[in-house]
Amino acid sequence: MLHVNQARPVLGPNAVRHLERTLARINTMNGLTDQELISVIVTLDGYVAGVARTHVNAVEAERHSGISEEQFWQAQTPVLSRAMATGEFPLMAALDDNAFSGDFDHFAFGLERLLDGFESLVAARTATRPS
Repeated sequence: MLHVNQARPVLGPNAVRHLERTLARINTMNGLTDQELISVIVTLDGYVAGVARTHVNAVEAERHSGISEEQFWQAQTPVLSRAMATGEFPLMAALDDNAFSGDFDHFAFGLERLLDGFESLVAARTATRPS
């Protein structure tokens, strides 16, 4: 589905039902305009699709090349080492050795930050809305 162009989706009964269910779940975000509610959906959908696309692309690259993710990055080590030795990339060179570790859940971290931002916006709107 990630490769299907969704710019102009076919709106059948299931697509409309799915949007209705999604709106029912986020409709409690008091203080947001209708356009902002739709933007919440668009933002979250874009984030999830982007992370999923990156994962699918990595799996496909490994399948097509026969080179694992680990082997690919091991092959990049000499290039990265030379680049770091130039001193042109001090911020990258200062990163911890585990900065790119697969142990960190980047998806959950990003999703939580998005949700925190939406929660903050709703709280701010609620606080400034007259009773």
